[in-house]
Amino acid sequence: MTVRHLLRSIAALVPAEARGALDAPGLDVACTGVTYDSRIVTPGAVFVALLGQRADGAAFAPQAVSAGAAAVVAAVGVPPVPGTACLPVSDPRLALALLAAEFNGHPSRAMRVVGVTGTNGKTTTGYLVRAILEAAGIKCGLMGTVAYYIGDRVIEASRTTPEAPDVQAFLRQMHDEACGACVMEVSSHALALRRVDGLEFAAGVFTNLTRDHLDFHVNMEGYFAAKRRSSRCCRVVLRRSSTWTIRGARRWSRRRARP
Repeated sequence: MTVRHLLRSIAALVPAEARGALDAPGLDVACTGVTYDSRIVTPGAVFVALLGQRADGAAFAPQAVSAGAAAVVAAVGVPPVPGTACLPVSDPRLALALLAAEFNGHPSRAMRVVGVTGTNGKTTTGYLVRAILEAAGIKCGLMGTVAYYIGDRVIEASRTTPEAPDVQAFLRQMHDEACGACVMEVSSHALALRRVDGLEFAAGVFTNLTRDHLDFHVNMEGYFAAKRRSSRCCRVVLRRSSTWTIRGARRWSRRRARP
């Protein structure tokens, strides 16, 4: 896959007046990866500059270009880096997720991916669902708070839900190692930060919603809104009754019932 082909997959996020950047010279090289970390850029990679809580990824774009990045994707208004193609987008985090899915060949489309979200019980539920699938003869990977299970390998988890390039790369590895399914814990942070956008979930499990993470989501409505995003990419949603999960299930049902 060339860098140009990959970038065209997010053309809808590029303002109309800036789409000429997709025709820039130097993009017909093999893409070697998609990353938001300038320290791991390889020649031919696409670097996506994200605005973090402590630093702005745009400040590291020159470092990424020096390491060989073939293109830089950044928010509209970020000054371009001389000497490389720079693509402005309306939502860099969504762009990162979609680019990662495209680069890895959309592995979730070839697997049964079950997402588990909720304040409490995600880890236990994830292991139970994985055990059920394995007992049914379906080799199943897992991503969660404790560890990531990829085929016969176990990797210590760095966070409950990894960033989009890692999620997609792990799914690709699971698929390549004959996993027919994956169970993954989907945190509210991951939903709000679009780490699982671009995934296709066969089913979602919504355990519950209680007061937590309000330092990040500000209030319960914001927390609930992040959790509710999980239903948008699931074919089936299973829930445990509570005030907030019932509210979510009703909204999901109304949306699915629309013609």
